[in-house]
Amino acid sequence: MSNLEEFAKAVAKDIKRIETNYATKEEMHEATEIDYSQIVTHEELEGKHYLTQHQSLADYAKKSEIVKPQLTLTGNDLSITGGNRVTLPLPENVGHEIRGTGSPEGRITAEIGTTYVDVNVTNGALKWIKESGNGNTGWKVLTGDTGWRTLRTLSKLTVGGRTSFIKIRRVNNLVSYQFGGLDWGWFGIIRREGPGFVRHSSTGDRGVKVLNPGDIPEGFRSESSLIGSIYSDSGKPYGIWYLGGKSDANYIQFSFNDVIPTDRDIGDIRVSAVSYITDEPWPTTLP
Repeated sequence: MSNLEEFAKAVAKDIKRIETNYATKEEMHEATEIDYSQIVTHEELEGKHYLTQHQSLADYAKKSEIVKPQLTLTGNDLSITGGNRVTLPLPENVGHEIRGTGSPEGRITAEIGTTYVDVNVTNGALKWIKESGNGNTGWKVLTGDTGWRTLRTLSKLTVGGRTSFIKIRRVNNLVSYQFGGLDWGWFGIIRREGPGFVRHSSTGDRGVKVLNPGDIPEGFRSESSLIGSIYSDSGKPYGIWYLGGKSDANYIQFSFNDVIPTDRDIGDIRVSAVSYITDEPWPTTLP
């Protein structure tokens, strides 16, 4: 083969390669044509005032304003935030312990013997038991402790910045009292006719009220009235304390053996133990 023939074949190959890898001007023009039907024009934007006015956001909610749906299960009571609630049926082989928040009384339906744990320990009540009925009532506290709660003490004595007090506590069904506040745990009353002294009329000048009628709070009250002794710090009998039960105004008074003096306070009182079993429902509020 002559050199001329070889040169002609090489040129033909180059032409074929150019035709494959390159486009003509006409092909390029067709490929770059724009579909104007999908483009919003200046006139359309101006016609809807998007270019001349701020658009109102009144119909739109901020992310922070959108309520996030949240399911809450309290015992067998299922609810959704901002929505409805439904009581779920309990299976026949239920484990007989429910967990939730708040008191189950009037809210949780269960069989007798079912226990309920309040994870919030509302008013000191941790564990309840269903004692009666098949509905949502009949619950009693099985494990609860209100802690010591200070009552509105009358005729109290203040010495050196310390003031006598009466505190009350309920643990399960047992109610106990604490009389103290002064040095060495003494309880004290102010002298007769002193500021804040409240006379107990039925015992005359020997009587003093330390809790007003009704001031033993609901959930802590005694079915019957009770009586006990009060002493000096040295053990000398001072007299008695009397606690009025539910049939006698729910109050406490002291009756001394001698007339309460008007020229001096009594600041070394020791009160014998005051405690009893209550059958009242667990308190819904604490003093």
